Amino acid sequence: SHSGLLLPDCVTSLPDEQNPLVRALKGESTNALEICLDRTDRPAAHVDATGRPIRGADNSVSGGLVVLSDVTERKRTAAALQESVDIFRTLTDAMPQLVWMCTPDGLAVYFNQQWVDYTGLTLEESFGQGWDTPFHPDDKSATWDAWIHARRTGVRFRIEIRLRDADGGFKWFLMKGEPLREAGGQIVKWIGTCTDIDELKRAEAKLSAASQYARSLLEASLDALVTINPDGKITDVNHGTELITGERRERLIGTDFATYFTEPEKARTGYRQVFTKGFVIDYPLAIRHVSGTVTQVLYNASLYRNPDGEVAGVFAAA
Repeated sequence: SHSGLLLPDCVTSLPDEQNPLVRALKGESTNALEICLDRTDRPAAHVDATGRPIRGADNSVSGGLVVLSDVTERKRTAAALQESVDIFRTLTDAMPQLVWMCTPDGLAVYFNQQWVDYTGLTLEESFGQGWDTPFHPDDKSATWDAWIHARRTGVRFRIEIRLRDADGGFKWFLMKGEPLREAGGQIVKWIGTCTDIDELKRAEAKLSAASQYARSLLEASLDALVTINPDGKITDVNHGTELITGERRERLIGTDFATYFTEPEKARTGYRQVFTKGFVIDYPLAIRHVSGTVTQVLYNASLYRNPDGEVAGVFAAA
């Protein structure tokens, strides 16, 4: 039934152990022997050959029956699929992130080499629900809650988590997952990455500690301390400022600093001098409390700059 197949030559030229007809004539049955057949007008075809002996009434072999099934397209599809898999694996192994893939119900079915190298786990140990083995004990509950929510809703998965390395230490990673959907919208896989953010987390911790230390210094001062932007608006205050004005920090931030002085225009004049001279020392002013009490103060101020060296505003003490 295969137009153009040179069946006799191709079959008869095969070695006896690969020839389904020869084996059938010997009384042997063969199942799905793969044969490459030449064709006169097209590239060679790949077929699965099944051979069966034909027996007479006395059970002797009187002939052979060979059925050829064309599997050329199946072979091409399989080869293309394998090429895609190889490309995917090459790309993921070249990535610096840990790459994973799960079924829609959350069972892990793929990890790249970086996962194996970092965790020290074999693929067999990681597959299924074993992929939570390196999760930090304190992070497991939150991670699984977020993961279950993502699976139920189909939304992207994102969480910061600590993962144990092969030596038993922990690092912070940003774990993200993306649903892969078929044409109808049904999720067929989840693919995700774990990106090392340990240095960033350590830097954030140092910055937070430095910020808390600076805040402690500000709050330890009995003077009223204020930062003011170039537009004259308050950007931060300490507790001393709350005490001398009678206003809460939340109400002070964003307001005109000069309105809290008995002579607002004189306060603005001193403020402008900071930008021309770079500082002001012992500038006399008076601050009015919401109760009406007036406190005489000496206003001292200097410019402060951002990390790029640009003037960010004025730091003032009363």
